[in-house]
Amino acid sequence: MRVSLIYIQTIEGNNVNPPLGLLYIAAVAREAGHQIQFMDIDPTMIDIVPQIKEFNPDIIGLSFLTTEYDKAKNVALTLNKEMPQSILCSGGVHTTLDTENVLRSFPLDFCVTGEGENTFLEICDCLEKGIPYDDVKGIAYIKVGRFVKTPLRDMIEDLDSLPFPARDLINFEKFYLTFPGCIKGRYVKSTAIMAGRGCNFNCHYCAAQKLLGPGRQYRLRTPKNVVDEVAYLQETYGIKGVLFQDSTFTANKKWTTALCEEIINRGVKFVWSCNTRVNTVTLEMMKLMKKAGCVQIEYGVESGSPKILKILNKQMKPQQAIDAVSMTESVGIRVGASFMLGNPDENVTDLEMTFNLAKKLNASYTVFFFTIPYPGTELWTIARERKLIPEKVKYGTDWNIRAAESPLMSSSISSDDLQKSRAKYQNHFFVRNYFRINNVVIGLNLLLVILKNPAASMRGIIRVVKYRRWDSFIEEMLVAYRKSLLRYMST
Repeated sequence: MRVSLIYIQTIEGNNVNPPLGLLYIAAVAREAGHQIQFMDIDPTMIDIVPQIKEFNPDIIGLSFLTTEYDKAKNVALTLNKEMPQSILCSGGVHTTLDTENVLRSFPLDFCVTGEGENTFLEICDCLEKGIPYDDVKGIAYIKVGRFVKTPLRDMIEDLDSLPFPARDLINFEKFYLTFPGCIKGRYVKSTAIMAGRGCNFNCHYCAAQKLLGPGRQYRLRTPKNVVDEVAYLQETYGIKGVLFQDSTFTANKKWTTALCEEIINRGVKFVWSCNTRVNTVTLEMMKLMKKAGCVQIEYGVESGSPKILKILNKQMKPQQAIDAVSMTESVGIRVGASFMLGNPDENVTDLEMTFNLAKKLNASYTVFFFTIPYPGTELWTIARERKLIPEKVKYGTDWNIRAAESPLMSSSISSDDLQKSRAKYQNHFFVRNYFRINNVVIGLNLLLVILKNPAASMRGIIRVVKYRRWDSFIEEMLVAYRKSLLRYMST
């Protein structure tokens, strides 16, 4: 079959991670013999319809995040009008967590929910054979006005059985292997890899457990398979660095140790970073990670208030963050720390506890975001029940944690006071975040972006004045740079 897969890009300053989920589906479908067209775009900047009409697909699949909801809806409406003969479907995180709303708002034939590779292949098989797909596991659709959702499909236990993501189908080198890179403060040719799927934890602001179904645990590829992908990326694209995108990379200590040993024993040289929790690391593990090339660990600390950590179901204590950061820095690994502001029942004392913890940690890079209750999360349910968000929400850029300049969710602290607190906290770390010796190369590249984009520079200055956050200027410059790459690719 002829298959068009469309990923609606999120244009933000550090968006250098390719759409691995949809690229896995592309790789699996191609391996099964289907002809694949992959569109990785911002539809407000590039008109994709002529290219898709020329390809004339039998089925079109959309994937998008909450932040790109409106863009995806407009694309779906246009494709349905221009190509009514093609089957149109959607999948991915937002679609899985907000399925009925997406089906009733978009002109879709069906949605794929949860893990998509095998579901999409079975759908293609049904279409090729001309048989109904109503009972295929892992889909949802509207039938005579009624919302129908089939049972979730069994998870893929052997992740090694999947081919590597089909990066060759996108503008991988021109768009993703570019400044500023995937590893903060380490400008090397780098990209993202997923070593596993799922998460063993159930934080209320995260959708990992809801995405694949309750009780579905963190599954991992074998260390050999992961290092094989790194070696492939080195040979094919000259990759020097890797960001492991898993939300809790060190959750399985035995596996983490085995991966580090695989890297060391095979002599595969590259620098890498990962995301994890402060209560899943040990000193011995980090010594081995450092030896295997780890240069940075990003910790989601979220709050310095035990009360707020409990509300978020974070299952950690502030002292564990202090211990983890101290251990990490003692072995020579840089630390990134992120925090969330504007949580349910949060007061000024809780905010100050968060700021004080951030100052005590004094990570190499510290960032504060407004808490966002994404659809499908427990936090969404709490926000709905307590009327902390409007009955009718409008998804868009404001739902991007990096782009949101004001809180989406009501709290006991006013929106203006939260903005002031965020600006105060973020500005405190501005010099440490950006003016470091290892940021010289990034700084020089940023200077070129400023010189080439006077209009964006003015927008950045306006944002700084309006929101009182100094790093708003840098974010505006990086967004301008990403957009300039898109313009280049469209010519």
